[in-house]
Amino acid sequence: MMPNTARLLTTNTAYLLDEARIKYVAIGWQALDTIGEEKPPGEVDMAILDGQIADAIKHLVTAGFDQPCNRPNCAELKIDRGDPVIKERELARARELRPELGSKPVLDPESGYAGHCWAYARWHGIAEAHFHINGADYLLSLHRKSQTLWWMSDEEFGITKEDLAIANAPGSENPHPHLILSTDAERIPPRGEPYNGSGPWGTLYAVKILNPDSFTDAVFFLLCRYLNHEEHLDKMCLNMIACLKDKSPNRLKKNVRPEFKHLWDAFNGRANSKVLPLVAAKYARSYLAGRNELGPLPLPPVREEGLD
Repeated sequence: MMPNTARLLTTNTAYLLDEARIKYVAIGWQALDTIGEEKPPGEVDMAILDGQIADAIKHLVTAGFDQPCNRPNCAELKIDRGDPVIKERELARARELRPELGSKPVLDPESGYAGHCWAYARWHGIAEAHFHINGADYLLSLHRKSQTLWWMSDEEFGITKEDLAIANAPGSENPHPHLILSTDAERIPPRGEPYNGSGPWGTLYAVKILNPDSFTDAVFFLLCRYLNHEEHLDKMCLNMIACLKDKSPNRLKKNVRPEFKHLWDAFNGRANSKVLPLVAAKYARSYLAGRNELGPLPLPPVREEGLD
C-alpha cells in the first residue's frame, strides 16, 4: 500500500530538518498514527528546540516550502478551529472518497474513515509557525519544545537519528527512555489488527517520534496543564487518549510513569480504579503543580464552569 500524503510530508520534513541539524521530534496526530488508533487528519506537527525555530523555517523555505502562513484571520491561529472549518474539510474529504453524486461514502483505505477524522482534530495547540500544503489540504506546524515536551531534557530531545538507532538496536541494554524511530519494527506494533496504528514506516525515511509509553505520558502532561482550559485545549488531549487507551485487545499496552498510573487506570476503566478519569486528572494536576512540572509559566486560564 502506498503511504498516505501526510506520512510523506512528515518524512520529507524530517529529512530536511536532519539535513540542517535542526533538533526535532514528530508529535501530534500523525505521530499517534503509528502507535494508537489510526486516525491521521492530514496534519503534521513537529516539536522544535526553541532556539532553532527560525532556522527551521528558513531551511524549509529554502528547500521549496512556501512562506509560513501570516494571515491574521487564519483558523490555525485559534485553538478551537470550529465547526465551519471542520465541516469544510470533511466535505472535501467526502468528495474525494465519494466519486459519484449520491453514492454512499466508502472507507478511506488508509484510515478506515470517510471524512470524519477532522472532528478529532478540532482543537489544537497554536504553533509557532505553520505551513499550508497543497492549498489547505495538509498542514505542517512547528511547535516550541518548551510548550510541548518541556518535561524532556534538551539532551534527550536532541539525540541524532543515527545515535537513536544505535541506542535502540536489538539487544541494547540502554535504550532511549522516550524516543524511537518511525521504522522501529521491534517497538511499533504491526498494522493489520483493528484499532492498531499504521505500523512501522518501514520503506520511508526514519522519523524521530515518542515511544508509546512516552507519547501517552506527553498527552497526560498536556491534559494536566490544560485541564478545564478556557479555550478547551483539554478536549484535544481527551480525543488523543481515546485513541491510545488499552481497551482494545489488539492495541499495544502502555506503561505510563508512576504519577499517571491512577489516571491511566481510570481512563481504561480498570477494576482497581475507584475515581472518574477527570477526578484523577485533577489529582495528577495538583501533584505536578506542587512539583512545578506543569510547563512554562504562566499557566493557561481555566474556564469557570469546569470541564464540560
